[in-house]
Amino acid sequence: KTDKWGKRKFAYEINHKTEGHYVVLEMTTGQIDMEPLERQLRLVDEVVRHKLIRLPEQEAIRRGLIEKN
Repeated sequence: KTDKWGKRKFAYEINHKTEGHYVVLEMTTGQIDMEPLERQLRLVDEVVRHKLIRLPEQEAIRRGLIEKN
């Protein structure tokens, strides 16, 4: 699921920028190592900030991201 919040002003300046596009991406990945994705996001100049959060299984089920076993 992708939720585009649009262009917004940052709470504070980041890398000499004062605004940017906010995007929330919810995805299922299974039991993979998140470090390669984390590394790619750090290398992309257009991404000034990011945060990866692994949801507990029950929360992912509640949000409809995965089905209950």
